[in-house]
Amino acid sequence: PYAAEARRMIRAALALPYEPVTIRSDDGLTLFGRCYPAAPDAPWLLLFHGYRSAAERDFCGGLPFGMGMGCNVLLVDERAHGKSGGRCLTLGIRERYDCRRWVDYVIGHAGPDAKIVLYGMSMGAASILQSADLDLNKNVRGIIADCGYSDLDTVFRNLVGQLYHLPAMFVDVFEYVNLLKAGYGFREASSVRSVSVTEIPLLYICGDCDRYVPKDMALSIFN
Repeated sequence: PYAAEARRMIRAALALPYEPVTIRSDDGLTLFGRCYPAAPDAPWLLLFHGYRSAAERDFCGGLPFGMGMGCNVLLVDERAHGKSGGRCLTLGIRERYDCRRWVDYVIGHAGPDAKIVLYGMSMGAASILQSADLDLNKNVRGIIADCGYSDLDTVFRNLVGQLYHLPAMFVDVFEYVNLLKAGYGFREASSVRSVSVTEIPLLYICGDCDRYVPKDMALSIFN
């Protein structure tokens, strides 16, 4: 019942004027973002979308909300999405370092006193959660994570076992192929591990009927 309103909000978000921004990732990719400036000394809201989605889709409500609060808003195209470069996405493994690069961009652009809040959805939420143990400086004042998963290995084992009723060894085979093709393993990053060593305040949002990111993941992050 909300589809028509969502489409209207997406069209409205796409119609807003923005300043294009590009940065370089640690591994040499060109990453793209849309900046909606408010004032030089206003806080910054950085928005990270989900898996195979788009920033203007996932944050068609978050963008006008942030602008209405007087924030400088930065909509990020994650690697291998939108106008950002990259052959494959990594579901947070490398995106967490991209997140740090976006924080560095804001500090370099707005100055050392910049106040930043990171807001992510699904894969974007996992990316910012897993960036929490990196050097984000004191500029990052808070993290808002909407249905961010604990780690990839747990996600895939849940999908394989609970939803598709396949043996767990399927995940091991998948990970081996992924290591050969994409160069990363599923246990290289963990939201639980990263959150456990950070002092950044965290607001975590989840639904108790979410089949892909079940409530147990939220509780493990909370604990």
